[in-house]
Amino acid sequence: MKHVTNTELWRQLLLVSKRCYDHSKPRDIAVEGRIGIGDPFKGGMLASMLYSIWPEQAENIEIDYLNWHLEGSGHIKGRIILGALAWHGTRFVLSQPMRALIAETGQRSFGLSAKKRKN
Repeated sequence: MKHVTNTELWRQLLLVSKRCYDHSKPRDIAVEGRIGIGDPFKGGMLASMLYSIWPEQAENIEIDYLNWHLEGSGHIKGRIILGALAWHGTRFVLSQPMRALIAETGQRSFGLSAKKRKN
């Protein structure tokens, strides 16, 4: 759970997303679906961000203010060079927060605890 709240991991994820988007040449982007957070206040905040950042796609997204719901689909048409995508993906996987996540996940999946590793 500590990795979900790790701001550095989220920063790295947004950074690799930005780098990939900046390198790509998207021509057509479409998103549709239904999203709900379950809290009317947070749902209103989400709606205000959506309508101010991406108003042309906001009409295709239904916001449920009372229930938790996440359903949708997306379509991106364009081009990207696979070598650049591999380069940015490798940089993301080798970043320090991602290495920590992979190491902890590997230890949990193989049942290694701190006591077993020290012995």
